[in-house]
Amino acid sequence: MPLYILLILQLFSCVSTENKTRLTFDECFDYTTFPLLAFSPTGQHLLIQTRRSSWNTSSFENTLWLYDIQNQTKKIITTNLHKSIKPQWLPSGNFIALFPNNHSSINRTDDQQYIYLYSLISDELLPINIGKDVPSTFTWSSNDSSLYFVTTNMESIVDKNDEWKDVNQYRQNLMHKSSTIYRIDFDFNDLSLPVEKQIIRNVSTLIGQLLYTSFEEKLIFTSVATLMENSDGFEIYSIDLRNTSTLSKLTNNEAIEFELQLSIDGQHVLFRTLSLNSNKGKLNNTQFRLHSLNLINGQITRLAENFHGSINGHAFKHDSSIYILGQLGTEVQIYTQHLPMKDLIQHNGWNGTYESIILSHDNESIAFVYSSFEKPMEVYFINNINQLKLAQVITNENNLFTQRNLPQTKVYRWINKDDHQTIEGILHYPPGKFESKNLPLLSSLAASEGWLVLEPNYRGSTGYGDEFLNEIRYKPVSRPGKDILYGIDQLIQDGIVDQYKLAIGEHSYGGFLTNWLITQTKRFNAALSGAGTIDYTSMWGMSDMPVLLHYLFGGFPWEVPYIYQNETPIYQLDRVRTPTHIVTGENDIRVPASQSYIFERGLNYLGIPVKLITFPKQGHSLTNNPWHGKIKVREELKWLQKYGNQSLNYIELSDTSRPPLFTYTTKRSLYCSAECHKRITCRTFDFDADSLQCRLWEMDNTTGSIVASPSKPRSSVGSVQISPNNYVNIHNQSCSHCDQSRYEICNVNTSTCQCPPFTYWNNGMCMTQLFQGQLCSHADACRTDLNLSCQPSCDFTYRCSVLPTAGIGLTVAGFCNGSTDAGALGVMGPWGIYVSPFDGILYVTNFDLPRFQSFLPFSRIGSTILSNGLDSPEDIFVDSSHNIYMSEYYIGQGIMYIRRPGMNLTSFPPIGQSGSSCSLTGLYQVIGVVVDQFGNIYAAPARCYMIVKWVPNSTTGILVAGNPGHIGTGSNGLNWPRFMHLDEVRGALYVADTDNNRIQKFMIGGNGTGITVAGGNGPGLNLNQLNGASGVWVTRNGQTLYIADTNNNRVMRWNIGDTQGSVVAGSASGVAGKTNTLLSYPGDVALDPTETYLYISDYNNNRVQRFVLQ
Repeated sequence: MPLYILLILQLFSCVSTENKTRLTFDECFDYTTFPLLAFSPTGQHLLIQTRRSSWNTSSFENTLWLYDIQNQTKKIITTNLHKSIKPQWLPSGNFIALFPNNHSSINRTDDQQYIYLYSLISDELLPINIGKDVPSTFTWSSNDSSLYFVTTNMESIVDKNDEWKDVNQYRQNLMHKSSTIYRIDFDFNDLSLPVEKQIIRNVSTLIGQLLYTSFEEKLIFTSVATLMENSDGFEIYSIDLRNTSTLSKLTNNEAIEFELQLSIDGQHVLFRTLSLNSNKGKLNNTQFRLHSLNLINGQITRLAENFHGSINGHAFKHDSSIYILGQLGTEVQIYTQHLPMKDLIQHNGWNGTYESIILSHDNESIAFVYSSFEKPMEVYFINNINQLKLAQVITNENNLFTQRNLPQTKVYRWINKDDHQTIEGILHYPPGKFESKNLPLLSSLAASEGWLVLEPNYRGSTGYGDEFLNEIRYKPVSRPGKDILYGIDQLIQDGIVDQYKLAIGEHSYGGFLTNWLITQTKRFNAALSGAGTIDYTSMWGMSDMPVLLHYLFGGFPWEVPYIYQNETPIYQLDRVRTPTHIVTGENDIRVPASQSYIFERGLNYLGIPVKLITFPKQGHSLTNNPWHGKIKVREELKWLQKYGNQSLNYIELSDTSRPPLFTYTTKRSLYCSAECHKRITCRTFDFDADSLQCRLWEMDNTTGSIVASPSKPRSSVGSVQISPNNYVNIHNQSCSHCDQSRYEICNVNTSTCQCPPFTYWNNGMCMTQLFQGQLCSHADACRTDLNLSCQPSCDFTYRCSVLPTAGIGLTVAGFCNGSTDAGALGVMGPWGIYVSPFDGILYVTNFDLPRFQSFLPFSRIGSTILSNGLDSPEDIFVDSSHNIYMSEYYIGQGIMYIRRPGMNLTSFPPIGQSGSSCSLTGLYQVIGVVVDQFGNIYAAPARCYMIVKWVPNSTTGILVAGNPGHIGTGSNGLNWPRFMHLDEVRGALYVADTDNNRIQKFMIGGNGTGITVAGGNGPGLNLNQLNGASGVWVTRNGQTLYIADTNNNRVMRWNIGDTQGSVVAGSASGVAGKTNTLLSYPGDVALDPTETYLYISDYNNNRVQRFVLQ
């Protein structure tokens, strides 16, 4: 899965230099990898598997070597090793069991299968007939005489009959894949005798890896699924060999489990996981993680929990500590975790990438694979981890590359100026040109002749933390795409690359980004797209991994169609101008080949140079035939040679085929229009043919109107016409893209093309800013030089007006004068409110109607979310996936409604279950609700004087604070808790403890003891007091509270650590009123995403007010 794996490839350039021999094109593909290392049980030998191209057979040769550690010699056991079934040592260490790729070494006269035993004593390969079943994996028992292996069975779910002929019913006729586990016993006195073979058990799933443990005589295996519609098909199971009817499911963590390894005592299993994003909400998407499964009690423990990066490998030690291969940034290093301690100890090694670490259980010698950009991949051996830098290289399979001149590399960092995230990548300089300037740039994961190669680790890469990985959600191509473009801008600004010689090319997820980026900019002269997607909706329907797209886009295509459309290249294909080379495997089921066919057809229709190459019998990664990889690169280099040095950067002018708004076709009139076009601030001109006077205006017909003038019958007016196409190639690009443009200017602070003065960006083009009183629908739509901003008006619109001073509220929902209305313009008894930090939508609870509403930014018209089934609605909360949580106080004695995008309304607990008791199975008279990023719901059943946490899919809540059913006034008690605010960054829950007249802070996962952070001095009007406080909101930095001081008719600002607050809205003396400076029984508060405005539910005035924060 390329999205989650940081590919640090060995990148080689075919450019000759004076110091070393040129690396030829063919030599570039003669690189050897090492798929397997395995110590013998005696620690005297090491198995090494190598994989390299076999050009004569159009395949890859898998060779098994035996390395003698004491004599430091190695010899070949076979060059015919099976590519996927790993060889294994027999427990005695005298034999090696292996499966061949074919049985050419014996005369096969039937379809029998064979396992081979290699004898270290006789140096022979001994074939053993195991019947007709083709094995997929195997494991040895505790002695040399017994072997367990797995075969795959395929059968249709339903039998075809004469009624259906050859017609398929898709799901009914899917071939169901199951597995059978066999045991065979050998007679080592005469291996030519037929083996005894017995069925251990049939399993209704595919088996990926099989282990035997003598502890309690069990088989441990992983289940796998070929179609990843969810994560249910990937788990770990055990079979008790003393009672094979017992099949135990050991995991349920909604992730892919792999790389199982038994501890030395056989009582624990280490395994790595890759989460697939749970639809059930149990897990977030994460980097590779490491877990330990206790086979005694079934407990699963996450290891290396404090490690910020990704776990790439592991090995058990004798003392139960663990060697861990951990990736941070571009480095993969060796660490040790001493259990039960959580912190890792890094060992002092070389910079680069360590892989496939193994440990001899006889003497704790260590072997590993190591590579860097200076050293090609080889196998190393060492007796003591503390002398890691003295490790001895024991292979020389890639020695050729040490004799050739290769690129030099450096880590390069830049800033994404949209959100100020630091991004890094690796620069590969052509040989002999390290740190040269003005080089042609290829942003790609493949090197080519003479090009500087940028290998960007954009958002979604591992090694930078789970948050960095997850930041591509909802913007799976646009956000990492921006990461790449800002990196290229920085390279241009630093003078490292030639801005007129840019190309881009990547494979798999890199192909996704390539296809996307050429729709966003025309700066690339050539593009190389490998296994990329052009339409994510059809890919969701055809890929073997739809669960990944569900995660990346935040839902199914019908749930979030706007995200699918905004992030999909096919809908913006008419913007492409870049000659594009496309490759795909014909049998690719991860990114179906149809995506590349659609892409090629679209570009061909548009007249864009395009070439599509398909590879037969190849899947997603093109790993079956080495010739295909060589041909792919050969043709891509030809494409770069043809188009890469041709500057195709476009400067788009306005559509000159369309006339101005009004035209008087004389030479002077045309001259006037030309003057307007040359001046970037000009949008409108008028020309009087009598006086020959030309006037230029910065306003357009959105900021003024055209009227007839009888005194100037020969006057004409014209306007500059703009469209989004004028900005596609310049906005947010480096300044070189707008130095010849009349549409944008260079912003000296960001060094990017931005809108000129008195205009604003409306997500498509630069629009003229508006004047006092004009209708607006954007935060930047008004003339900021005149101190105007887009503010709500009492006529139920938003208009440009002067920003109100502190203490003056403007109505954003309901009537300014407090009138009631059950329609879309009114609110009735607004109580709980919430402003989404993701899109600024205002959500309002109408307690008196009852109903829940939403108001889009810059709209005074409400939309009803829910009105049926309500009596006393209380609170509302919306998470990042746009799931809406709504609490109802009375119906069913307390219930929570949940509306998920594109799904029917759900609720919990079942209506009536809450009852009138304070059981943790109900929500008796619930008020407040907040939800964390994991989907855990925190609810405040007010009459039970407690806060309860509900884990997704649970039937019983967890007590967070309070004493169920008992009023409390101490640090661990509550008295009528209402609204809450969750600070996930600091793990704190703030609760408006209404009848205790205070705000309590509880630490998530703590012991339920609260800290009073505001109030707590009895009810009153003093600045150190609160009176029936109902709502609370905490700023992002966790330093300031805003509190709805309900009975005092005011809102307080209270800094953490202070002993008193200050009044920011309402009357300091507690007076209620309906003017724009007063409030009446404010129930809840919220801040907008920029923390510029304070929103207040003004209950008795039937309105929601907005105040400017100073």
